Amino acid sequence: MAAIQNGDEFQTKQGYTVKIVDYKCATEITVEFNDYTSTRLTVEGVQLKRGNLTNPYHPVVQGLGFMGIGPYVSKGEDKKFTREYGLWSGLMTRCYVEDGRYRNYKDCNVDPQWYNFQEFAEWCQWQSGYKQDGWQLDKDIASNGSKCYSPDTCIFVPRDINNLFRGSYNNDKKLPTGVFTSGKGFIVVGRFGAKTNQRFSGYATKELAYEKYSEERKKRAEGLLNTYGDMLDPRVIAKLRNFEVPNIGGVYE
Repeated sequence: MAAIQNGDEFQTKQGYTVKIVDYKCATEITVEFNDYTSTRLTVEGVQLKRGNLTNPYHPVVQGLGFMGIGPYVSKGEDKKFTREYGLWSGLMTRCYVEDGRYRNYKDCNVDPQWYNFQEFAEWCQWQSGYKQDGWQLDKDIASNGSKCYSPDTCIFVPRDINNLFRGSYNNDKKLPTGVFTSGKGFIVVGRFGAKTNQRFSGYATKELAYEKYSEERKKRAEGLLNTYGDMLDPRVIAKLRNFEVPNIGGVYE
């Protein structure tokens, strides 16, 4: 190792060239990556010889996401993925995978600031609800239709609030969400906060049935607002106070 000198260059297994800029001893060598970042790391001589140096700006998720330099890691002491990394890698994958697995993410993208895992993980720490059990990362409630996942469009919300805004599906495109035919009339089906589906019957028209469905969903919104109150992002509170029932199924003709 004594033969190593400042200015010497080595190749890494990731395909980068690093140059020694400050050799102190065999276990304390500062190198600089020969790329646009000019990142400097302190490494050991054995790492140089084996090429076992990881460029923190090398894309590791979908050719875009990189780990960056900072305190946040992909795995904890238990060898399991950290929550921050799981959320980040999952988000990058769903937005940029090209095999059609995630149709709901079609045309969605991630703010380039969040290509850096450290930036995303740091943002998480400051979000209300991030460390609450059962709270989920969501874009649609606060983004007003934006396709971009970013610090300005994303929030954490309880699972039941997320489900409330997602609405219910109805495969019959001639009927509004939550409304189904039954005999000669119409029925309303939905959980509305219960563990199993609730059913309301006896409606002569789909319009009357949908009014009942909307009424129950608005009651649910009011109940969730009372339950979580100030724990929520102000944008979510505003949406719950002025709740509009999402009509994901059919529409009135």
